[in-house]
Amino acid sequence: MTVTSHASLSQEKTKYEFTDTRISQADTLLKHRQYEEALAAYETAYNSYEQESFYEGMVYAKERMGSVYRDNGEDGLSQISYLKASDLSRKKLGHNHILETKVVLNNSKRHYLNGDFQSASESVDIAWAKYRRSNQYDSTLFKGLIDY
Repeated sequence: MTVTSHASLSQEKTKYEFTDTRISQADTLLKHRQYEEALAAYETAYNSYEQESFYEGMVYAKERMGSVYRDNGEDGLSQISYLKASDLSRKKLGHNHILETKVVLNNSKRHYLNGDFQSASESVDIAWAKYRRSNQYDSTLFKGLIDY
């Protein structure tokens, strides 16, 4: 795998930022390991985004729900959330959107935690390829890919 410095990626891509008070509140709950409350907040945000047909928000919320399930040991629900987020991203945001990269990388963590190192490695390779093809960059996501 060839690693490109973050500095050169930032010259080629635009910085990706997703901010919304609905998601920020849920993220705060997740940081404090209040899983049930965080999950409810992400579900509320997802439903709100769905009514608005705001697909980026829907993908982001569904990806975060997958992470809540993963962190709470609910592998089946985590997998379903990640698959729905990835499918929605490809259909509504296009292939190689940075959110799909995030979904694939977080799903690789799920594989890793389950001891499926082959699938984890394959998912990281896929996430890296999607990240490189994306028009955006995210320094935290970049660090997560490099750390693997």
